Amino acid sequence: MDAIEDFLIQQHTEGKTVIVMVDEAQLLRLETLEAIRSLLNYETNTSKLCQVVLAGQLELRDRLMMKRYKAFKSRIVAPVVLEYFAPEETAAMIAYRHEYWQVPNRFTPAACARIQERSRGVPRDIVLICGYAYSIADDRKLSSIGPELVDEAASKFEMHNDREAAVA
Repeated sequence: MDAIEDFLIQQHTEGKTVIVMVDEAQLLRLETLEAIRSLLNYETNTSKLCQVVLAGQLELRDRLMMKRYKAFKSRIVAPVVLEYFAPEETAAMIAYRHEYWQVPNRFTPAACARIQERSRGVPRDIVLICGYAYSIADDRKLSSIGPELVDEAASKFEMHNDREAAVA
């Protein structure tokens, strides 16, 4: 704890902000969340020495609503819950990612609609299904990705998720 405090003070002295980012936070045990919460106790008279960002699925929100998580919940300053994407948002995200990476968008409008259906508008699932579809299209040297290929990609994605759930 002393080493952490020394590090945080040094970073603060150098004008740096320490941010701890935790993904899949819905999987953390209460003890682990308490350890993360203790990082928020490091502060000066005017500022926190550490910021914590938790990202997780909706189960995280549900857990934090429970009484035993009251101390942690009281420290949350800016909660954000992403809503499921609407069909036009799914297509816009796919287009944006292609534009950002400066690659041609190989998904047909019908494929984007199918991605929306198969992902149920969950942003992470959209990205993963697109990744599977791109991989299949590259293997087959296809220049466009239609709904049938999205179905195949979504099935692979679902099988991967089923295997991970069985291991967990």
